[in-house]
Amino acid sequence: MRARTTPESVSNRIHRDDASAWLIAYARAVLAEKPMPHCLHGVDQLPLTYANLFQWLDDPTIPLRLATSGRLIQTEFRAMMPPLRYPTIREGLS
Repeated sequence: MRARTTPESVSNRIHRDDASAWLIAYARAVLAEKPMPHCLHGVDQLPLTYANLFQWLDDPTIPLRLATSGRLIQTEFRAMMPPLRYPTIREGLS
């Protein structure tokens, strides 16, 4: 995978448990006829460049730096979803 990525591209991730919780919450909200978006973009709270991500995976003592070209997705709908159990890759891989 490393060979096929652009190092400065931004990597957004979400832990499978968080994705499942969001899908369940979304389905329940739709069934309850609450106003929900047609598309829900679930990502964690630490967008990283692939370069930083791969450096950290090789050596977890390297600091993770918020990607300056990415963005955190904060919308009114995030507040309607369960909090992330794994808000960053640190928690997701520990």
